[in-house]
Amino acid sequence: MNVLVILIIAAILHASWNAFVKDQNNGLVTVTIISSTMALLVLPLTFIVGLPSSEIWIYLLISTVAHTLYLHAMTRAYSLYDFSIAYPFARGLAPLITVLILIIFFNAEIDMFEFIGILLIVSAILLLLPKKISEIGLKNIISMLYFPLAIAFYTIVDAEGIQHASNPYQYIVWIFIFTSIPMLTYNLTFNKDNLIST
Repeated sequence: MNVLVILIIAAILHASWNAFVKDQNNGLVTVTIISSTMALLVLPLTFIVGLPSSEIWIYLLISTVAHTLYLHAMTRAYSLYDFSIAYPFARGLAPLITVLILIIFFNAEIDMFEFIGILLIVSAILLLLPKKISEIGLKNIISMLYFPLAIAFYTIVDAEGIQHASNPYQYIVWIFIFTSIPMLTYNLTFNKDNLIST
């Protein structure tokens, strides 16, 4: 299958599940059910990939925090803002924020053409916004920044974690399992009725 076709299908699926979360009355409960289901589905794979190696434990723990913040940021943004604004805003700015963090804090080297390419992608995604950035308002922009910042956080952590993993599939399987734990624990403790009734 053509790589471009795979990328388009992946983008459609990603946007679709985000839209599904937006349409639910309680997004936090919905993502908890989704993440818990994914954890159960990949659980048998732990017998194939084995326990996490000592090198990636710290990355798994930090990534769990990052993904939990991401899921909270996503459901928060969709509860406060229209999907047509929150989704392209977050997905448009996240790559730029990620690159800037890598350059400023990790001394990453990115040549001019790569940076121009990133700016073009970011600009193209932000063009999907139904309103101009100036019309959204500074207060709303600052509030929504939590969403792309959370995406940048888990992107950087996972990129490092997979590089340190002896087997990338091991990291991927276990992060699905780890990510479900904080969300499920929170909702069972503070939101049990809504979780059960959904």
